[in-house]
Amino acid sequence: MAFTHIAPGIVRTARTRGQSGDWLMSAFYPLTTALGYVMGNSADDCGEYMWHALYSGDKGAFRRDSQGNDIGDKRMHTTEEAKAKLWEHTLAETSPRE
Repeated sequence: MAFTHIAPGIVRTARTRGQSGDWLMSAFYPLTTALGYVMGNSADDCGEYMWHALYSGDKGAFRRDSQGNDIGDKRMHTTEEAKAKLWEHTLAETSPRE
């Protein structure tokens, strides 16, 4: 079994295009649209990246970036103690319940 954490980044969706019905986001429509096209991925591209990322891992834990690439421990600001606690929690939550 593989555990994958994916950070898709900015994805161009209805919310970033000002079509969410939220008046506050609609006010920022020009800015979010411009930033979305410069910094973001289309929903189709994001879906393809995430699909590939989920199905390219074997057993173990993986961290993926917005393009679905394995980034391992890069840019991971934590301690070994925090990693151990997270792993213990993950095992407890994913183990079969009695």
